[in-house]
Order: sequence, then C-alpha cells, then structure tokens
Amino acid sequence: MTDVKTIAAGWAPSRVSTLRDVMSAMQLDALVIPRWDEHQFEYVSLANERLAWATGFTGSWGLSIVTHDDVILFIDGRYPEQAARETNSDWVTLQHLYEEPPENWLSQHAQAGWRVGFDSEVVTPDLYDRLHAVCEKKAAVMQPTSADPFDQCWLDRPETPPSEVIQMSAEWAGESIAEKLARVREQMREAEAAWLIETQPDNVNWLLNIRGQDLPYCPVARARLLIGLEGEIHLFGDLTNSDAQILSRSEPPIRCHSRNEFLNTLEHAVQSADRLWVDATQGPQCGRQVAEAVGGEALIQRSPITDLKARKNDTELTALRSACLSDSAVWVRLLHWLESAVHSETVTELAVEERIHRFRTEVEDYTAPSFRTISAADGNASLAHYSAPWDGRTRWPNLGHRYRSDDVSYWSSWLP
Repeated sequence: MTDVKTIAAGWAPSRVSTLRDVMSAMQLDALVIPRWDEHQFEYVSLANERLAWATGFTGSWGLSIVTHDDVILFIDGRYPEQAARETNSDWVTLQHLYEEPPENWLSQHAQAGWRVGFDSEVVTPDLYDRLHAVCEKKAAVMQPTSADPFDQCWLDRPETPPSEVIQMSAEWAGESIAEKLARVREQMREAEAAWLIETQPDNVNWLLNIRGQDLPYCPVARARLLIGLEGEIHLFGDLTNSDAQILSRSEPPIRCHSRNEFLNTLEHAVQSADRLWVDATQGPQCGRQVAEAVGGEALIQRSPITDLKARKNDTELTALRSACLSDSAVWVRLLHWLESAVHSETVTELAVEERIHRFRTEVEDYTAPSFRTISAADGNASLAHYSAPWDGRTRWPNLGHRYRSDDVSYWSSWLP
C-alpha cells in the first residue's frame, strides 16, 4: 500500500538531483515547495505529497526552498524531532517556519538575478508578498512555473482517483445550497466583488452540502469553486460524470469542470472592470495575477465562507454534541480496558489503536476517524503526530512500545 510514509521512505539524494535538473531546464535558481497543494489545505492527495518526496519529511505542515546548493526545510514547533528522524542532515537543513521564516532565509542567501520558482495555483498571496518583498530588495524575481516541476521528475507519482461525492440533504445540513449561496453573495455584493475564488475543500463541501472520501481521515471531495455574483458557479475537481450531472441539476445549478481547467476558466471569466475576491492565506496567488493582468482588481481578504461555515446552525450543533458525547464514551471504554489489559497481556501501541477503532465502529452512524489515533508510549510520546508503525503483513501487527501500568494509572486519574 502506498502512503506518505512509503513515499518518504524512498527518499534518496538522486531525487534532489533530478529535481535540480528540472529546475535548470526551467531556468530557476530556487524553487518554493509548500506542504499544501492547490487547495491551500492541510491534507493533500498522495500525488501532491511533494514535500515528502523531495525531503523525506511527512509532517502535516511545512515548506521547503530548494536551490542548486541547498535544501532548506521549514517546520513548526511540533516537528523538530520527527523532521530530524526522517530527513538526511547531509542534504536537508532544518529551520523554524515562524521563528526563521523563508523570507529571512532568502534575505540572507538570494543573489541578484535569481529566479525563484513557485506554483501560482499553490502559493498564497500572503506568502507571495513576503517572498516578493525580499526578492525585490535582492534584485531577484519571483517566477511562476508554467508547469508542475514534479511531473518531470517524480516518475512513479500516484494516480488521483475520481471523487466519490456524497450528497447531503438540507434536512441533514440544516440549510440548502441556495440559502447558503445567498448569504455568500450578500457579502460579495457588499464588497463589490464580481467573483469569489474558494479553494478550501471544507468550505466548498459545506457550501454545496456534499462530502467525499478523497483523503484519508478527511470526509471531503477535493474541489475548488469560482462563484459569480450573478448566476455562474463553477466547480473544478475529479468528479464522476454521474456526480457532475447531479450537481448540474441542483438549485442553483453547478457547472462542473475537470481540475486542470481552473486557470483557463478564471482567465475567461474575469473582465477588466471586475473585482476578484481571493483569500490572503487560503487562496491562490494566480487569482490576483489574472485579475491584474486584465486590468481588474483583486480583493485580498479572508473568504466569507470561512466565517459563515464557522457559525453552526441548530442542526449542525446537535450533530456536533451527539458526536462528542459518543466519542467521549468510547474513550472511557478504552481507558477502562487499558487499565486492566496492561496487567494481564502484552499491550502495544497498535493494539490500543485497533481497540479504540473497534469501539468506535460499534457506535451508530460512525463512519471513519478524523486522523490516525496517536497511540504512543515511551520515547514516542514526545512526537506530536506520531503514528505507530506496522510491518505490512497484517493491519494490526504486534509492533510498538509497551504501555506501562504507571502510564495507565496517570491517564485513568483524569477520568470522572
């Protein structure tokens, strides 16, 4: 089974060498590689695990700058130990994403005439502005790549299967698509925005009352939206024909496109008098570029959908409370079992993960976990996002550190 750990485990210096060959062909002196993809989202498909492929690091957030001499990996405070374990220090240098941010590194190392490559559908306006300001001072330029460099060097890149869209009724969501869209367009009208780009899958899925299974532990269909103030709503993703037809017949109708048609559709939609709304930290820099190229204007501001989604209606609140109560009961069952089991059997990290999964599947309406259970003991307990390893022969092999009875006594002391 291919997963991010498998992709990272195959890291070798040859990957950096081949990436640098592609950079040379593109006439780039540096390449910016964020952890996120065109959705500016913490979770990505296996095909977009570019950071893991290039550096060996599998954490959920980070960024790298690759030059012909250096590979700098910027990570936050959760990942120093994990990054040190997963990367080769002879090839990869670690820096703190916020205390020693990428713009600081560029300020110290960029040279006059450098071309710093970036994917304009991936890099956000906020990140672009910070890097661009430094490049201007250093007489360097930020250069959008005309294609994904990894298409040319990641030869066994995983395929991305089509999305499987799950339609949710207004009864489950508490509000119809039309009602949600009317509230979004009200804010667009107040901001005098003719178009809104929405790339965050959780926002897209909330607005359209859909869910999906595109990503492990994240029940969303990976899709982007271009919303017109009047009439037009364009969705871009890997949808099946049947799902696209259903959305096209919804109220209001959604025009569905393939994922790679986003930029072309945007360029044809935005006119010289238009204002295009792009989220500063969760939207694509290409939106601003397109608007300015045609003589329009980019409104770089937090997406209105983010705040609308955050204010839950009564139906959503009821579901949240029910889920929290159900899972709290599961945790009590788990700790009760664990306190007894450590005295009578060998208990591994994976055994605990398997047990809580079993308890959860017994809950009515349970679908899937939101992330792999962080079941960690001994030295592994210091890793913020640790995942117990398995050997590939069985789903829950007898691997991992044992829990000690004093660990369990400490945990169970917090039970009511």
